[in-house]
Amino acid sequence: AYLNTPLYSPEGEKSIPAGAVALSGNLVSRDSSGIHLQASTYRNLRGKELEGSPTTLFIPLHKIDHVQFAD
Repeated sequence: AYLNTPLYSPEGEKSIPAGAVALSGNLVSRDSSGIHLQASTYRNLRGKELEGSPTTLFIPLHKIDHVQFAD
């Protein structure tokens, strides 16, 4: 999933890295308001991988620029 704006990460939060705009992982579910993604990889605007833990996130559709699916 490629995001319009970086994920918000509270100070001290280690599972979600600050500045993440591209997320890779497994789609858990989707509905009319967004997707649940088991995120395992996080990248910044320059494509650099950021440190973070696998986390299930709900991402509202208005925050998503586009999603690329792979088998």
